[in-house]
Amino acid sequence: MRKKIMSKGEIALRAVNWVFLIFFCFLFLLPFWLVVMSSVTDEMTFIVNGYALFPEKFSLEGFRFIFGVSDLLLGSIKNSLIISVVSTAITLVVVTMTAYVLSKKYLPGVKWLSLLFVVTMFFSGGTIPSYLVIRAIGLYDTIWALIIPTVGNVYYMVLMRSYFYSLPAALEEAAVIDGASNMQILLKIFVPLSLPMVATIGFFTFVDRWNSWMDAMIYLGPSSQHLWPVQYVIQRLLEDMQGLIGGSVGSLSNAPAQTAKSAGVVITVAPLVVIFPIVHRFFVSGITVGAVKG
Repeated sequence: MRKKIMSKGEIALRAVNWVFLIFFCFLFLLPFWLVVMSSVTDEMTFIVNGYALFPEKFSLEGFRFIFGVSDLLLGSIKNSLIISVVSTAITLVVVTMTAYVLSKKYLPGVKWLSLLFVVTMFFSGGTIPSYLVIRAIGLYDTIWALIIPTVGNVYYMVLMRSYFYSLPAALEEAAVIDGASNMQILLKIFVPLSLPMVATIGFFTFVDRWNSWMDAMIYLGPSSQHLWPVQYVIQRLLEDMQGLIGGSVGSLSNAPAQTAKSAGVVITVAPLVVIFPIVHRFFVSGITVGAVKG
């Protein structure tokens, strides 16, 4: 195969693209790198010198303090994992089944039903009505208050419906001729062909639930510290170190407050850094194909 010879203009354009790519990668990664380095820096060194590309004096005191203060952080990590995994699983089931129904243009009233779903993307009751509903149905002060309200994400339904639109109609017609039911068509044809979109929505949902802390502040009372997710614990840490431990130690005068905060941020981001390389290859195909048809 004959190799294409690039012109000088194409070579220059490619070089410029690489320069911009490297520059923006550095620009986006630099803040996170500084936080990681500050988390393994000695407290006094950090106070004197501030952020640095590499720690002048290595220390894990911030991590030791975070995990040694109490069992609240370890428990919150477990809570966040439960909330994120369960929310992701339920969201995928709800979104996939709803999108499958909404993708059937021949169903009577499906356009109006789709419109009703889309309207909720622009208008909602707000925080206070949501809080009152959660209390009324008995979910307040339970872990389900952090899971159930988020599983019916209409934006993800629209993405999945658009993805289903992109699949050939002949596949479903052939399955119907062979006697397949709607559930069999969904599980054996649509879902396997939609794995890029499923993985994309699953990762987005996991990240959203893992990073959420306001739900815990609204729906969990002061007596439910054992249900706090890790982001809410870290948020309390950033506001007030005493709020994290609930008064379980008498003095924080010698605590490595600055490096402990950085260590807490690193702990909360680490799972996402591990998961992202596994699912990132699905992103381009998932979002691009899902946006082809509306």
